[in-house]
Amino acid sequence: MQDEVKVRRERFIENYKKDRDKYKKYANNVLRMVKETLESRQIEIAYSSAREKTPESLEKKCRKQTLDKEGGSSDKYTDFRSEIMDLAGVRIVTYLLDDISQVSLIIRELFDVIDEHSGDKLDLLGADRIGYLSVHYIVRLKDDSAVAGMEEFKGLKCEIQVRTVLEDAWAQIFHDRQYKNEFQMTNSKKLLRKTNLLSGNLELLDYQINSLVKEYDLLNKVERSRSIRIILDKPITKENVLSYLNVKLGKKVIFYNYERMEELLKKFGVKNIRNLDMVLRDTHCEDKLESYQKLLTADKIISYILIINDSDKFFEITGDSIITSSESCDFLKEFIDITKQCEKYNVKVEKEVMGK
Repeated sequence: MQDEVKVRRERFIENYKKDRDKYKKYANNVLRMVKETLESRQIEIAYSSAREKTPESLEKKCRKQTLDKEGGSSDKYTDFRSEIMDLAGVRIVTYLLDDISQVSLIIRELFDVIDEHSGDKLDLLGADRIGYLSVHYIVRLKDDSAVAGMEEFKGLKCEIQVRTVLEDAWAQIFHDRQYKNEFQMTNSKKLLRKTNLLSGNLELLDYQINSLVKEYDLLNKVERSRSIRIILDKPITKENVLSYLNVKLGKKVIFYNYERMEELLKKFGVKNIRNLDMVLRDTHCEDKLESYQKLLTADKIISYILIINDSDKFFEITGDSIITSSESCDFLKEFIDITKQCEKYNVKVEKEVMGK
């Protein structure tokens, strides 16, 4: 039996060496798909990486032993092709615990998740143990996936790990040390206890940071709300609008053509900052404007608000001479059928023109 396992192991490793470059490309493509979706939804992460398993690391994993109840050891893996699923790997590292759930939703949208081999490492430890933390997914491309250039990766598995910065620091420092000394740690209760206590403190710290950030965010919203109330009844002027956008959206912006925007606001019946605030709230686009990472002028912000509020009125006022950008269409399509409206009013769609 041992000879059979050895032959299968050596054959598996040799075959992997031939396909290593494919797994490297696969991991990079999986990471690209996730990052592009994160960026499109303005979800910020700390950092990320992709890798294919090195032959040396694979051989160590293939030779890994496991303890039985009698204290003996045996091969952890014997059917290498079906049991080893992390030949391609991606790591997504978030700042906060709350961010992990957003990343996880995107992973499930993009890929076919093999649930029986995925999950929260914390859940796997059980309630009475503390240790290595991470959420990990074993994924494949979906059967109906039509991503250009990805055909060669159909059927391949990839492990995606999602961690916070603190969890990743723990893994980077201790994972290999624990992995290499698994048997010794099992017999060293003192070392195991110290490791568990430190890991538990790290976990509590992650929860406390997450909670503290929420308090800061709430405090910031309260302070911004107080500042906005002071200017709500002020008339529409260049200075007042810029002050409002700065406080409301946290963006210091400039006007490209204030006179044109002032005229549009008048035609929409926006006479003071309170009117503008009501229109913005009715559009439900405040969060997206606040988190938008690309360059925005005050002109563009106001145009977005007015188009979402009443696109027919906006385009009837501006006429068919207006030109919008593909980037603006990407923003607006979440709120209205902008493609249909552009066709209806003969609006030209071109590449972005520096913040107009």
